[in-house]
Amino acid sequence: MFITSINHLHNYTHLHSGFEKAGQFLARSDLAALVDGWHEIDGDELFAIVSACEGKGRAARLEAHRCYIDVQFCLLGKDVIGFRPLAQGSIAEVAYDEALDVIFLRSLSASESV
Repeated sequence: MFITSINHLHNYTHLHSGFEKAGQFLARSDLAALVDGWHEIDGDELFAIVSACEGKGRAARLEAHRCYIDVQFCLLGKDVIGFRPLAQGSIAEVAYDEALDVIFLRSLSASESV
């Protein structure tokens, strides 16, 4: 997990071959004009799911993946993006779904930190 500015994504391209293409996609001048939904970047290996909506902040459903890597990008406005290592007591709310490569975790309470 790392949190960075889009301007610094190039520093992480050595970690995974998809980061360079993801950065190129995010550098497009027409991002705000894309319709909501699935956008292919490199087949099923690299794609974007565009969603024009208000951020959910701490109310967002926590999730984790075993195969795919999420790159969260807030184009307009502000959102709160956090993480919690699975090894630090994360409790599954919905069991891991191998077909969707996702596990949903119990949300943090107001007294817990990300």
